[in-house]
Amino acid sequence: MLQQKQIRAEMDKVTLTTYTLMLFFLSSSCYGKKEEVIFCSETQKAFGGACYEFVGLQFSFLRAQTWCERGGGHLVFILNDETQQFLQTHLEPDKDWWLGLAPAAPNLTLDLSSTEGSLAWLDGSDVSYSNWVNLPEAQDTCGHILRHTGFQWTATENCTQELNFVCQFDFGRTVACEGHNATMQCGSGQVLEIEDAFYGRKTVHYCRSHFTALPTFSQEECSWINVLEPVIAHCRGLQACQAPLDLSSLTEPCPVMGSYLSVEYHCKDGLHLLMTKLASVVDNVTITVKWLLHSFHGNLTCTVDAGDGYVIDPYNPEEMESTIIHRFQQPGVFMVGVECTTSDWHVTAHKTITIQEPVGQFRVVKCHGSNVTTDDTKCNALYGEPLQIQLGLESGTNVTYTVYHNGCQIANSSVDSGITPHNITLEDTVVQSLKHGCNNLTLAASNGVTPHPVSTDLLLCLLEPVVGLQALVMAEGDACPDSPDLTIGVSLERGAPVELLFNLTGFSDALTETRNMLNNSLHTYTFSNPLEGPLKVKVQVVNVFSTSQLEVDLLKILQACQNYSSKDPSEISGSLEITTTPVKLVNCSQSVELNVAGAESLDSKGLIFEWQCKGHCSCKNVTRNETHIIEKDCLPNPFEILEYTLTVRKTTWFRKWVEVAQASKCVTVAPLNEFQDVTISCDNCDSLKVNDNAKLRLSCDTTCPDVVWYIEAPNPLTGDLNECYTKAGRSPPIEKQHGNTEYTVPSQHLKDSRSMLRNIIVIAYGEDIPGFAKYIIPIPGPDTVVPADAPAVPTCTISPDSGTVLDPFEITCKSMSFCSTGCLYCFRTDTGKLLHCSYTNVVKPIFLPLGDEKNNHVVSVVVTVKNKYKTATSTVVTQVKKSNFSTSIPSLQSAVEDTVDQLELQGLLSGEALGQIFTSVSDMLNSEVDQDQKDAKAKLREQMLIKMTAVLQDCPSNTTQEVQVTAEAVAGLTQLSDELSPAAQEEAGSLLVNLISYLRTITNKLLESGDEDVVQAATSIVEAASNILNVSSNKKVSDFLLAGINNLQSALLNNKKLNAEPTVIYSGQISVYVNRISSEDMQMQNINVQKKGSSSFSVPTLPPGIVSPEEPVDIRMMSFEKNPYAWKDKNITGTVASLSFTRMDGTVIPVENLLQEIEILLPRLDVGLQNSTVLDLANFSTLMIDIPSAEVTLVLKMEPSEDISFMVFLGYKVYPNDNSYVAKTRLPLENTNKEEKLTWVLSPKDRKGGAGVHYLLVKPIVKPGVKSVNATVAVTSIAAQCKYWNETRSSWSEDGCRVGPLTTPLVTQCLCNHLTFFGSSFFVMPNLVDVSRTAELFATFANNPVVVCFVGCIFAAYLLVVVWARRKDLLDSTKVKITVLKDNDPLAEYRYMLTISTGHRHGASTTSQVTITLLGTEGESEPHHLADPGKPVFERGGMDLFLLTTHFSLGDLQSIRLWHDNSGDHPAWYVNKVMVQDLETESDLKRFSNLFFMKTAKDFQDGHIWFSVISRPPCSTFTRVQRVSCCFSLLLCTMLTSIMFWGIPTDPSEQTMDLGHIEFTWQQVMVGIQSSIIMFPINLLIVSIFRNTRPREKTAKAEGLKQGNTVKVSPSQTTSPHKEIKHITPDTVIKDIKRITQSLSKAMKSPMPHFELHPGQQADINTLLSLVEDIIRHQNKTAGDFYSNCSKKDTNMILSLGAVNLQENSLWGSPEKTSEEAQKKSNNSLYLYKQLGHVEKALHLLGPSRFPNTSSYNRAMQQVQGIKSHLESLLNGDQVNRSPSPEDSISSSAEKKRCQGGLPWWFVFVGWILVIATSTVSGYFTMMYGLTYGKDQSINWLISMVVSFFESLFITQPLKVLGFAAFFALVLKKVDQEEFGEPQIDENLIHPDDPDVVRVARRDSTCSFYQPPPPTDIVRMRKNVIQEQKVFDLIREILDSAPVRSTGKREERLSAMKPSSRNGCGSKNSGAHKDHQIRYL
Repeated sequence: MLQQKQIRAEMDKVTLTTYTLMLFFLSSSCYGKKEEVIFCSETQKAFGGACYEFVGLQFSFLRAQTWCERGGGHLVFILNDETQQFLQTHLEPDKDWWLGLAPAAPNLTLDLSSTEGSLAWLDGSDVSYSNWVNLPEAQDTCGHILRHTGFQWTATENCTQELNFVCQFDFGRTVACEGHNATMQCGSGQVLEIEDAFYGRKTVHYCRSHFTALPTFSQEECSWINVLEPVIAHCRGLQACQAPLDLSSLTEPCPVMGSYLSVEYHCKDGLHLLMTKLASVVDNVTITVKWLLHSFHGNLTCTVDAGDGYVIDPYNPEEMESTIIHRFQQPGVFMVGVECTTSDWHVTAHKTITIQEPVGQFRVVKCHGSNVTTDDTKCNALYGEPLQIQLGLESGTNVTYTVYHNGCQIANSSVDSGITPHNITLEDTVVQSLKHGCNNLTLAASNGVTPHPVSTDLLLCLLEPVVGLQALVMAEGDACPDSPDLTIGVSLERGAPVELLFNLTGFSDALTETRNMLNNSLHTYTFSNPLEGPLKVKVQVVNVFSTSQLEVDLLKILQACQNYSSKDPSEISGSLEITTTPVKLVNCSQSVELNVAGAESLDSKGLIFEWQCKGHCSCKNVTRNETHIIEKDCLPNPFEILEYTLTVRKTTWFRKWVEVAQASKCVTVAPLNEFQDVTISCDNCDSLKVNDNAKLRLSCDTTCPDVVWYIEAPNPLTGDLNECYTKAGRSPPIEKQHGNTEYTVPSQHLKDSRSMLRNIIVIAYGEDIPGFAKYIIPIPGPDTVVPADAPAVPTCTISPDSGTVLDPFEITCKSMSFCSTGCLYCFRTDTGKLLHCSYTNVVKPIFLPLGDEKNNHVVSVVVTVKNKYKTATSTVVTQVKKSNFSTSIPSLQSAVEDTVDQLELQGLLSGEALGQIFTSVSDMLNSEVDQDQKDAKAKLREQMLIKMTAVLQDCPSNTTQEVQVTAEAVAGLTQLSDELSPAAQEEAGSLLVNLISYLRTITNKLLESGDEDVVQAATSIVEAASNILNVSSNKKVSDFLLAGINNLQSALLNNKKLNAEPTVIYSGQISVYVNRISSEDMQMQNINVQKKGSSSFSVPTLPPGIVSPEEPVDIRMMSFEKNPYAWKDKNITGTVASLSFTRMDGTVIPVENLLQEIEILLPRLDVGLQNSTVLDLANFSTLMIDIPSAEVTLVLKMEPSEDISFMVFLGYKVYPNDNSYVAKTRLPLENTNKEEKLTWVLSPKDRKGGAGVHYLLVKPIVKPGVKSVNATVAVTSIAAQCKYWNETRSSWSEDGCRVGPLTTPLVTQCLCNHLTFFGSSFFVMPNLVDVSRTAELFATFANNPVVVCFVGCIFAAYLLVVVWARRKDLLDSTKVKITVLKDNDPLAEYRYMLTISTGHRHGASTTSQVTITLLGTEGESEPHHLADPGKPVFERGGMDLFLLTTHFSLGDLQSIRLWHDNSGDHPAWYVNKVMVQDLETESDLKRFSNLFFMKTAKDFQDGHIWFSVISRPPCSTFTRVQRVSCCFSLLLCTMLTSIMFWGIPTDPSEQTMDLGHIEFTWQQVMVGIQSSIIMFPINLLIVSIFRNTRPREKTAKAEGLKQGNTVKVSPSQTTSPHKEIKHITPDTVIKDIKRITQSLSKAMKSPMPHFELHPGQQADINTLLSLVEDIIRHQNKTAGDFYSNCSKKDTNMILSLGAVNLQENSLWGSPEKTSEEAQKKSNNSLYLYKQLGHVEKALHLLGPSRFPNTSSYNRAMQQVQGIKSHLESLLNGDQVNRSPSPEDSISSSAEKKRCQGGLPWWFVFVGWILVIATSTVSGYFTMMYGLTYGKDQSINWLISMVVSFFESLFITQPLKVLGFAAFFALVLKKVDQEEFGEPQIDENLIHPDDPDVVRVARRDSTCSFYQPPPPTDIVRMRKNVIQEQKVFDLIREILDSAPVRSTGKREERLSAMKPSSRNGCGSKNSGAHKDHQIRYL
């Protein structure tokens, strides 16, 4: 037993591995259809639509079946190999298992014969699949799986033995034996839907108490009763139900064997509980409750339980779908439940949700191994021993820890809480799999709610105890090494990685270094800094677990080095020289770099450079680098000298170093410039004696600086620095004195000077300020030289000499007497950019802009020094480069922040300093074009603006210069609009408002106009405002700018002189004008800015009282090239201007309701070429003008070719004449100036018409007798509006303003009676073309062929497509036809129309034999073969229509069963849609969902004018040729409307979009949309005509009937050919009556009456007709007979079930007669009457001679006529006479469609005329326009037209489809019959209901294609196809670089599976149903 369990476990592992591999290969991208979920108990396994329970008990066969039946199941059925394989995975091979096999028994229904064979399944089905060890014997009565045979079957007659067994519980079906209830169970959110229920018996093997011989028909009479209604009543609306049965009200259908209750049901989704399965404690969980059971009664009341204590009771959803937001407070697993109740339903849904806490960072990482614990990211452990890693997190639940090494997982563990430290053990096998030494491990923690795992690194070092340490010096033999590198080799036997500690001890120095050793092999370690003298080396090895130490043996090497002789230094050639950078030192502000030249001639290996300082060195350190840096603190004092000596030595190990070279350099600091305003004077030098002390003092123009006094030593030079001072030409300084203006030279030095005959030189140098003063005491010598006077012009210096834009500079100016009364110093760049202005001569710090790259980044700073009387200038030059951090924006941003922070720490941060810095930075940003860093640059600009605002709030600007510098910075930061974020726009606007406020405050303090400074600062502000306005359409920003500019005007008006020149500022988009004038000068004032694009105002004489005579008037004017109110109305185009008059205190002087209007000229920039239309007055030419809006003013400008007068008439929508017009005038106008004489201005009131087409007629005024005038008039039409900004309503208004006659396409003249903001609106007017210039224009074809060639190509393409479309139309006409199925029962009269659409994809058609079955609530149809011998069916993209008939109605159709037999060359089939229409009743198709989605789907295939050319439904009367023509007309008309609007004025601020080399604007897109809207009506008219025109009726041709197997007996014929009559036999009639009986039993749901026959007696026609009578009698409760008693004597017979197989799944009992059932009975009676009519015709045709007994024939006729008479009494005459045959219904349906309305057939010619007319006119005028525009304009128009075309194709047409679908669904609610088409009707199928015609065609039910595939095969095939698709997808992804088409191989394989022979209606091959491939869309 143990061995068997192990074998089974191994098999389970193999199976699990197989399934895992399959899932791995097939699960990536393919998803199958969602299958119905099967709910099985914990002891059951789900498979193939059933639950299987493997029972460990051992029972006999009957007890095992009884055990299964208690749960509603049965013993297992194995119907295919898949079920066999499934069972094998769960069965124990050493046990026997009962199967549901029993002796074959006759089925107790009428329609199936007894199954031959020894064994069958318990339900009576054949054993089609088997796995027998040996075939069953005849006496075997049961079967089981035999142990130890590989799960094969065996049959036995011993059914009492006790074996294990497997129960099968089919989903949706349950069986309850007597005394038990039928149990039904649905899942969460589902309710039961009972489909069928009966009580009785259909098989002899269910619910048997003991084994008996199979019953015979004489022993048992079994039937069944329909109990569907009581079961539904008990279980309706429940999720689970146990259906009891009240047997007291039922008659026992099977008295001997007993009955059972069988219920078939399915689970219907009633309530969906939707939410995520996993969430975080910080997330809001959305719980969606969706109620799916519509049309319920009562209120919907629910209870929601979140599972964590949160309950909503009651919860009343307002909609069918509602949501609840809930946040769980703690992690865990919660069961969320919803229970909803109505009057009809009670549904409960549950769903589990897991709430987790997100994973936090690691807070504990420890490892423990070998009694060593480390708490770090590095872990040490002994190799080969287990290791524990302890991990802890800051937060997290349901955490999974994973340990990775090189990307591979080596350990993992899961814990409930991450806060509690958890140990992960690395087993010794895992540790051994890692390498010796250090391994990088990654520790990761994750759970389901953390997007990315939290990870950390751990360095795991696997160590061993240190063993076998060896170390030696790597040298050649025992020679003394002559290299500066000492190499020591170290190796270990084991123990690495270790840490090596080297201790090297030399003659005077020691060296200790630590190195790492990663493995045990020999490692060499080099030391390149030799120690002088003998050496000792010790090596110590350390790891965590042990240590070892060793002293290296150096005895032989030291002995060799004692006898070593190095080279003579004189042998080394080359000389050394020391250079300094900078060469000359003038101050101590920078360090000095000493470099050695000539060292390349030395052997560079092993050299050491030692630097030493000689003299009064403040820094005595010795350095050993080739370069030496003298820091500024180590420099000598001015005029002192230090000598730096460089000694080059050869370094070696184990011996003394040797010097090889030496050099020295003298370093001094000597200021270059003498003080300009400081001199030295001597008090007693004129009478100085040798023994006197010389007394000196400083003389300064201003404050004397701090100085250091000294004299040069008069004695001879001695000491180390003698040579240095000699070269410098001076002596060492002595007698130093600090910080005094007086200095005394002792007499001793005077004596030495006299004795040495040398003058005494006295020097005083600045201690803090560079410079010096010099005085010479001659002893003896010439007279003392008096210094020259101070210079008249100040001089300036700048330091440092070079820097970056982020480095501070310092500028110092020396002015002496020039600035004795004070000076103003202003610093500007040579480009005029202001840097700083102040009254101090030293500016520090100052930040300079970037220098010119072409001039070595040189920046010239012009210093303007201004005293009270005159101005002087000086220029300083420096070098300013980019910042070292400007390579990337983040680094530049960091550098800017550091600079600002440094200034803030030093207390030097101000708005001016920031302005200097940010101006330089913005210059760099503006000069660089880097789209990759665009976002970063925008962020940097925004941060700089924010910083500037914050600094100005703390330190406001106090001078106009500071305001200007800051405003220039803002202007630079806002220069590039695409790098200015909305937040930056608002920040910049706010900053400008603050700057304007500062400027206004400054000007208020000025006593007089300072005039230029204020204007310059204001100009910078306006420039910045213009930049912001150019990009912003934000109301807040606009308010900032408008308020700010108004305050700026106030600042400019402060201290403004009266009647001075106006102050005008214009920059970019904005112009500002201010002036202060007296009231007398206000008359006829002309206010304008001399700038293109700026507005102008002409103010008339103002009425008295508006302006005070004594008070001056301030004029304020603003002009904006872009609308500042664009956030409100974007239709305002052109310039927007404002004019206001204010008093000196700023209050506004109101100006309104003037008698004389103010003239305002508002220009429109960059207007394109304006075309005029030339009218020939000889022909009274008429011009069409389309006015876009009823509110615009139309301005017409006329330019006649001659000086004539003419009348102008304007008509609205009709041509005007002398009597009919909306306006007229005579031109030229009288009493007007020259500009207005030929201008006609029509306001909306003058036109009296709205928007739309107007016609202009120009009629010349001629003298009597003159008929015509040879003159022309050029007409220019302009549509414009004048509006002003109403501040009260915050909107544009027209009150008080009108359009003036001087309006042109370039400028709008507005005449207004008040002052405010003014704007104008231009409208797009179509261009005009002169038809008379046709020949002239076509003569220019060679220069401009673009449009003509394009139109010609469209015409040529149209002709080619029409040829293709005509061929497709002819092909479609052969596809559409209704096919009456040949296998329709001749007696069946109930009609169904089938419409089957095959998809369009490649390989969609099929060559197989297709069969269909309809399933309804009242039954199902026979299988029908879908074929048409007259045409191919199921072709790609085809739609096939079939007429299928049944005997009676199937009720409400629920589903269809569609299959094929896999025959033909291409069996695979892609089904797009199958539609079944009940022709006898009206289906409920008028719901919105049906109408909308049907209409949308149809219109996208048929209504989309472009797409429908390809996808046109074959049944549509709208042909492809007509559709192509509509597209052709639409395209040409769209081109015409587009080219009419081409060349309109454009907005200069509108951005251009690029597509490669093609550029277009949004205005071009709007022209395309406008063109489409105009052309929509004409296109709709043409399409509607073609679509709604009825087809022309064709004359029916006389053809023979094609319906085969039909015999017609004409009354005039006395004989009938035997060839036709032989098809009708008594047996045929008997079979027809038999089918009538079966169908009637199904339709009435009544059981068959009990009849008996004597032994050996056969059923005849009279018996069957009696059976029909009895069914009708029971159904209608009639006791009367259908014919006379005499005719039925000797006919008392009882028919048993064995004689005639009639009974179907019908019901016994009489249901309640509701109106619906009464109507159904009436319909059934009607169709039964018609079927009996066919029987009566057949009996007439047969005659008595064909019957063996004449009385039987007579009696049959009497029975048929009697039944018909009874039915006639139940039906009225109209019902009997109505309902034509199926063929007649086709004809009547077609006739009904022809009568439903539509346009007459000849209307198609109207459509063609419209197509030809619109296409010709549009093509002609399009070419004319194109020739008029020229080549360049034509190409630009072509781009716009293409945009319009694609907009129509992808936007207008789909929107039209959706709009019409919604309109039809919501308003008309009309079923579009064209959905079903108007297919061609085969005239041969239409014939009158001739009473002499009898259809004798009968179906051959033995054909294989009538047998559907078993359900298990379908499931298997579906799985195979899904797996196949997944494998193909996987292979396709793998071979993506070289795609392989697998279709061919697949079809070869399918072809190989086809049966080899075909006969008759199909192959008999049992495998005909394998691999069905019907695909549904």
